[in-house]
Amino acid sequence: MSWKQYLLSKEYNYHKENGERLYKESSLGEARIELEIALEKLQKIKTYEEKNLLKLLNTISLDLTEQNLSKARYYWSEGDLENSLSYFQSALGLVRSDLNRDEILIEISKLKLEMTPIEEIKDLELAVKKEPENINILLDLALEYGLSGYFDRAIHELKKLLTLSPNHEEALLRLGNAYQDSGRYHDAIDAYQTGISQNASLIDQFLYRRASLSFFSQEFELSLSFVKKSLDSNPMHLDALILQAKIYERVDQLENAIDSYEKVLSIDKEDTKIMMEIARIWEDLGYIKNSRDIWREVLALKTEDIYWEAASEKLRFYESMI
Repeated sequence: MSWKQYLLSKEYNYHKENGERLYKESSLGEARIELEIALEKLQKIKTYEEKNLLKLLNTISLDLTEQNLSKARYYWSEGDLENSLSYFQSALGLVRSDLNRDEILIEISKLKLEMTPIEEIKDLELAVKKEPENINILLDLALEYGLSGYFDRAIHELKKLLTLSPNHEEALLRLGNAYQDSGRYHDAIDAYQTGISQNASLIDQFLYRRASLSFFSQEFELSLSFVKKSLDSNPMHLDALILQAKIYERVDQLENAIDSYEKVLSIDKEDTKIMMEIARIWEDLGYIKNSRDIWREVLALKTEDIYWEAASEKLRFYESMI
């Protein structure tokens, strides 16, 4: 506790006790003044606590991000590309800075290019030259470009495909994704809104993607409205459920966030990442017993992944305090 926080705490206790004493003595006007001062001091204490907690959370997020990036780069250097990609994606889920997120996305694009042999792209390019109006080949080439980080090329091929087949839902969805991955968010919104207006079979995907764009621009109410519509269309959409949980967290509806995460677990009971998310919320709310129960469930699965390790560390920490 800082010296300023200590003084605020002392002042809060003084005015609170004084207000309670005056109230008992029936000096209501003076009691009201003292208790209002106490409330003001309490709000300042809470502000300091929130700032310190946010600072600690940012530090932890940075440390966890660096740990995952370190493991991702190690596995990449060892030639284990699947594990490398897994840790890069974990880092991407933890990072809070948009700048760092973009840097990680660049590394993931380079890794995916290494995972997808360039010969495959060359073969598809040759196939397109032979059959320039073959929709399936155009889509395959666009997908390979996107996976390899060549978003502009992917966009070019998808536009050609949509000229040939304007109502091709998957091409339109992939076009929106390519725009989003390349940072062209307004174009991505236009693509997703076109898909939503068509109200076709992939409507849940278009709505989910539109919700994710609103989420990253911190338009949480708008994001929530889109994600709810996505789930109305497809209640089993795992990504939409996870996004809904994240939105509820950001708008401080933590019980709803837990409910959304638990719906994910009802579909995939052994998703250790989601189990750890629920445990984290219970921990933040001060219900450590609930968190401990979940951490033990994670350990019982014996996955020995990063979430298993995190659960083990959490249990050791709290058990050392007993």
